[in-house]
Amino acid sequence: EMYGGSVAAAADLAERALAESLSAGDEDWLRGAYAIGGQVHQMRGDSQAAVDLMRQCYDLEQRLSRTDPSVLLWHADFVEALVAAGARDEAADVLADVRARAHRLDRTVVLLGLDRAEAVLVAATKEARDGVALLRSVVDACTEHPYPLELARAWHTLGVLERRAHRRAAARVALSEAVRRYEAIGAAPWLEIAEAELLRLDGARAAGLSDTERRIVELVRAGS
Repeated sequence: EMYGGSVAAAADLAERALAESLSAGDEDWLRGAYAIGGQVHQMRGDSQAAVDLMRQCYDLEQRLSRTDPSVLLWHADFVEALVAAGARDEAADVLADVRARAHRLDRTVVLLGLDRAEAVLVAATKEARDGVALLRSVVDACTEHPYPLELARAWHTLGVLERRAHRRAAARVALSEAVRRYEAIGAAPWLEIAEAELLRLDGARAAGLSDTERRIVELVRAGS
């Protein structure tokens, strides 16, 4: 449901999985419930709720020594959620830990996602264009991947970072590529999110306002 159905259905299933795993005392499946529940919150734009669940998954996998990052691809989303929630130092620590594990175990399948997350972290700690440069070099070098969704998400994130760098034309190209890739693999929930980003890009351009200016307007309208 999270990849090809609906976010609402995925959220309901994740909540049920979490409740059942806790009830059964099954920590193996509990890890997955925490991770996927966090990913669903992240897709809905609630980064703090995502972090709250994913931290529990991260702590649990450390305690159980079940640390192979390729079993379920969620660590990149955890790093991105931490960045969005303002926990940049923690994000850097998690990224370094997971990347080291991936290299030690030769789990190359997770590296594209980690590169995507690193670009988000770099954009937040330095300049948006620094994150763009990092991710642009990655997507240019990576023409195929065992999981097509990972490539689509890399293009999606590139588009978001290009928009933050105020390069609207480049952002539109990257987001359009993400939309094309999501459509090709039937990733309906991600397609909806990427299309909303494109609409946001066009809306901001039509209004003649930057993202920061639009946020100021929203705050004023709210009485702040």
